[in-house]
Amino acid sequence: MARRAWFLVGGLLAALVHPHVVAADALRDVQDTTSSGGDSDSGSSSSSSSGGGYGSDDEQGCGLLGEASCESDDSLAFWAFAYTIGAPWTVPRIHFDDRSFGRYAAYPFADGPGLLRRQPVNTVDTTRAVAIALDVESGYMLQGVVPAGLALRVLLPYGLELDGRFNGLSDVEEHPVEVASAGTAHMTYRFAQGERYDFRTGFGVRAFALDAPQIGFDVLYGIDSYLGRRGVWRIELHLGSAGNAFVGQARSTVGMTFDRFEIYAGYDHTAYLSAESGAALGGPIGGLRAWF
Repeated sequence: MARRAWFLVGGLLAALVHPHVVAADALRDVQDTTSSGGDSDSGSSSSSSSGGGYGSDDEQGCGLLGEASCESDDSLAFWAFAYTIGAPWTVPRIHFDDRSFGRYAAYPFADGPGLLRRQPVNTVDTTRAVAIALDVESGYMLQGVVPAGLALRVLLPYGLELDGRFNGLSDVEEHPVEVASAGTAHMTYRFAQGERYDFRTGFGVRAFALDAPQIGFDVLYGIDSYLGRRGVWRIELHLGSAGNAFVGQARSTVGMTFDRFEIYAGYDHTAYLSAESGAALGGPIGGLRAWF
């Protein structure tokens, strides 16, 4: 499972990487991409008329069974597509979900592996119904941008979570230094969970601001894996928008826990793409997470 998840992240990172890694005025490129607008030409009349009608060519392509064969092929293709798109949610839910984990330890590995706990029976209850994690993070984007961020994650009963991340972005290649901000916030549901892992997905908002705020939506898919006695591997995949731009983000971190603190390092890459231009911010990150 971990190998498959890592392959997914690597593939998304490769797809998101902008062809120009080092770019002058990186934050201005992102602002221009999110605020640019493009009019798309439909051209539907020419494409619809070129087929020459709904007649014999379509029917000949369906084989001896005609229209019934076409409908069968279309149905098979639809369900294959739906299963492929839904597999990241349905497979973990069916094979890895254990709803008996409804409580939280004081912090990961506090009294056993991972963070999630079952309700104790006939013992002193050291678990809790709510857990809170606060991150302080920085790094260096390869485009000459230095991020400084805070993240908050609140784990609630019934698998629900609230999370938010805010980053101040300083373009140190510019003089004077340009400063922008970016962030996301979600309502999240933990749809599959176990002693050493959890899968979560959420929907919320994304924002980027340099001259003016560019607001959009964001869909989150996240995996937390608790390895050995202290190791933590976290993956987050995002798809959404900011202003007029499509946004894709992938981040992965590996950390070690020490009591209620976690020191982690990893890589974060965000790509912005509009009809007229594209921009990217990506590079190594590191931070400290504290559990309350």
